[in-house]
Order: sequence, then C-alpha cells, then structure tokens
Amino acid sequence: MFYAILNLVIIIAEKIVSGGDSLAKIEGKTVFVPQLLPGEKADIEITESHKDYDRGSIVKLIEKSEHRRNPPCPYYGICGGCNLQIADDLYQKELRLGILQDCFRRALRLNEKSPETDVVYNAEVISGKDWGYRNRFQFHAGGLKKRAQESIIALEDCPVAVPEVRELLIKKKLPASFGRLHVFNGEISDDDAIDSDSVKGLKKGVIRDFCSDGIQETYVEICGEKIYFDIRGFFQSNIDALEKAVKSIKPIVDSYADQAKRAGGELLDMYSGVGTLSALLGRAFKKTTLVEHNKKALRFADKNLRFLPHDVFAMTGENWVRTQAARKKYDAVIIDPPRSGIEKPVMSWLCQPRAELRPLVIFSVSCDPVTHARDAASLIASGYELKTLKLLDFYPQTSHIESFALFECKIRDLNKK
Repeated sequence: MFYAILNLVIIIAEKIVSGGDSLAKIEGKTVFVPQLLPGEKADIEITESHKDYDRGSIVKLIEKSEHRRNPPCPYYGICGGCNLQIADDLYQKELRLGILQDCFRRALRLNEKSPETDVVYNAEVISGKDWGYRNRFQFHAGGLKKRAQESIIALEDCPVAVPEVRELLIKKKLPASFGRLHVFNGEISDDDAIDSDSVKGLKKGVIRDFCSDGIQETYVEICGEKIYFDIRGFFQSNIDALEKAVKSIKPIVDSYADQAKRAGGELLDMYSGVGTLSALLGRAFKKTTLVEHNKKALRFADKNLRFLPHDVFAMTGENWVRTQAARKKYDAVIIDPPRSGIEKPVMSWLCQPRAELRPLVIFSVSCDPVTHARDAASLIASGYELKTLKLLDFYPQTSHIESFALFECKIRDLNKK
C-alpha cells in the first residue's frame, strides 16, 4: 500500500533486517527505513534511490506497534548506538533472534523439508541484563559520536552503562581527555592512568586509558578464570552475558572433547585473539593450537593458556593453512573470525577433500549474522551438519548480533585415526 506525492510514500514495515533498519516494499522494490518496527505504517520520504533498493526516513508515524515505547535514553536517535530502544526489551530479543534466523533461512535456502530448519527456528537466546551491562567504552573528547557523524555528544548519562560509568557521567567527572574506560572485577593496574581525581573513590576494577604507548595489562574473572588482555585491545563489553554464554556452551564442548580423546583430543583456536574461548572452553582437550595475526593479543593468549599444553602461531589463518601444523588432524575447532567471516583458504582447509583430516566438530562464533550464515552454507554444502544455533544477546537496545553455531562432520568416522 502506498501513495506518492513528490518524494513521499506510505509504507508498512515487514521486518527488521541486519543493521537495524526496517524493510518494506514499494511496487516490489525494497526500501530500508530506520526507527520503524515491523507492522508499523508510516509516511516516509525517500532519501536515497538506487537501482535495487531505496532508503527512506519517517515523516509521520501513522500506525504504531504495540511494542513501541518512548526511548528511555534522551540521546536516542542522536547517539550512534542503541538503535532498538523504541521497542520493549522482550520484543527486542524477538527482533534480534528473527534477524539471525532470517539470515540463516536465506543463506541456507531453508524450507520445511530442510534438515537445518528445526535447528534454526528453535535457536536459543542467551542473554543477560537489558540495561546497565556495558563495561567498556571508547570515548571521544569525553563523549560519544553522533549517529552517522564525526561530531561528538557530551553525555550526561548512559543507561546501558554499568553503574560505575554512569556515576562518572552523571557527576560530570569525565574529562575531555578521557579515552577508553573499562570496569572489571579485577584489581586496578598500578599505572599512571588511574591516578586522576576523576576515578578516585570508585570501587576497584575501574581502569582508565589515555591510549599511551605500550601494553597496559588488566584481567577480568570469567567463570572463575582470570583472562588477561591489553586494555586498549578488543574484549567483550558485556561480561554478564559472556559468562552465561560460556556456561551454556561448555557442556556441549566438553561432550565432544570426551569423544575426541579417543582420537587424540586436539583443539584448534582459529582467530584466537587473547585466547578467551579456548581458555574457558578448551580444558577438556589434550592440547590446543592458537592462530592469531595480532602478536600483542597472542602474547596474552599464551599467558591465558599457560597451564594448558598449547602452541601459538602469530600469523593469519590464510598463512597458517600453508604450514606443516595445518597438515595434522584436529578433532575440534573454535573459530571466531572478524566481521568479514572465515577466510577462503581457511574455509577450504576446513572442507578439505580428505575427510579423515577434517575436524569432528566446529564451534563457530560470529559478530555478523550475514557472514555467519554464509559460512554456514559453505560448511553444510561440504558435508558438515548444523547441530546447534544460539543468539548471543550481548548488546541489548541495539541491533548488533553475535551468535554461536555448532557444526558436526557427517562424513568423518571418529574412530579412524
């Protein structure tokens, strides 16, 4: 249903897609509109027109969803984050799960007879707090960047932040020079970065980083394990949900580790970062091999697995598959690629013709549902079976999605070494 007056049309949103925009159709042509929920009718203006799709913005909301609410944060629509605050918390989970399922449905071309259909549409949601969960921030001149702009918002509060961060914002103790802020349950590192009056009086676990040269080490305790890393490097910013995810996934990993011990029990952690996943999930294996191109991250991975037999390779996955180490058999693989997905040479290695050299199981983690679904399609086409799919709901109030999938090799006999 639509009408056109100059550049204005009425649309009814069909669904939320990856990235958080709603999708609608105008005479069969796709149009993407932000800040609109499925089923809502709106008068929109076409702001961009392309051959295969258009983009629009809301001029007037005609019919509202029962799940729409006034965004709790006054910076909604201005700040670049938290684009789903217009939906109630429970419905947001449904939306993010729907995005993940839709990506897999499209990539795997699912129908009612597809063996993966039940797995995809029975995917579990692993979630934590809806508010007050984010413990890591990258500030810019004491604030955050505006939506789709380089200019900065000077924040007075952020309801998704943990209480320690909110205290700094509300009491206006955040200097313009502030860079990264981290709140963990570990001891504060003894360095100059935490000597400011701005952080005095806060409980231990608050670390401030001015992006100075050199490594600044800290740790966070997850499921009883200390995981060390450079506070300027990447690390999850929702520890509560990460712990719940590890507790949900660990029994699955342990069951395959028990099977793999009969065939050697070797684990490969591809794109290991600081080794968080293999440190928390890989203890049941006899040996772990870590592959990571970031040498600083790999130094911490070596430390995080210091009590476990392991090898480290400071190189890309593409280079590692050419090494002698790639010619041995690994019974399980943890793989957590960048947003672009698994490198083609690594995918070829996982899907190598010699089935006896393929891993029995792949534990796949992804921060992008589109590339995760694409990679799943490649694995399934080569003989892997999708056994489990989980939404790792690490970023409530946003459309950002992380996910876990388990693939089992159907054509490899575990008892053949």
